[in-house]
Amino acid sequence: MAKKKLYLIIIAIISLTLLGLYFYYYFNNKKILPTEQSPIISPKNEQAEKTNLSTESQNILLEKTIESKNLTDCLKLEQTMLQRTCIEKIAEENNNTDCSLIVNQDLQDGCSSVIYYQQAKIKNDSKICYQINKLIVRANCLSEIEKIDLHSDLDNDDLDFLQEITNNTNPNNPDTDGDGFKDGQEIASGFNPDGKGSLNPVTPFNLIPCKEIKDEQIQLICLFELKDKPLDLFACQNLKEERLKNFCFNTLYPN
Repeated sequence: MAKKKLYLIIIAIISLTLLGLYFYYYFNNKKILPTEQSPIISPKNEQAEKTNLSTESQNILLEKTIESKNLTDCLKLEQTMLQRTCIEKIAEENNNTDCSLIVNQDLQDGCSSVIYYQQAKIKNDSKICYQINKLIVRANCLSEIEKIDLHSDLDNDDLDFLQEITNNTNPNNPDTDGDGFKDGQEIASGFNPDGKGSLNPVTPFNLIPCKEIKDEQIQLICLFELKDKPLDLFACQNLKEERLKNFCFNTLYPN
């Protein structure tokens, strides 16, 4: 009888010890019971979720900033692309926008380009288009006001209208600088069609707009995706990278 009691005591002690060790391990190591397993979240999914939330919050902030109609508020946005979109949307809605308030020359040019474009359309005056510093926007302005197809070659010099404007050549003169060589021939050979000297041999003429993009990441994508293609409305529609497509439409082709 005594032995039986002893065995029961020993079993009770061992059971209590094991139970105590279990709870000690659980509380000190913060382990979750098997029935309460938490879902596994991979670092990639977590990062993607954070990025989506960040993009969504930035877009909401962008919309609110545009509604404020204050250019200086646009400059408080984190990304240059968002600043540009904000400034040009405000300029598009208000032709009296004072673009001189913007210190950054590239953003200021984008602002004034939108205003001149809008004024040219309202007054139906293509002369205003020539005040636009952004050559791509200038070409689209002239094309819309003068009803000229961007891809038409008016003077048969192997350059279409868009290429003529972006290279500062005369779309109605096959030899702008009068040196005996057609504009298209000079560009194909690496020479300046609007005077003496040569073009930059590294940058094809149709990629010059990409080089003007200040955001380095988007610029690299632009150079890769638009290699051997003119930067025009058709190219914008076929871009694979969504940010570059938005940049193309919002910046180079204002409504």
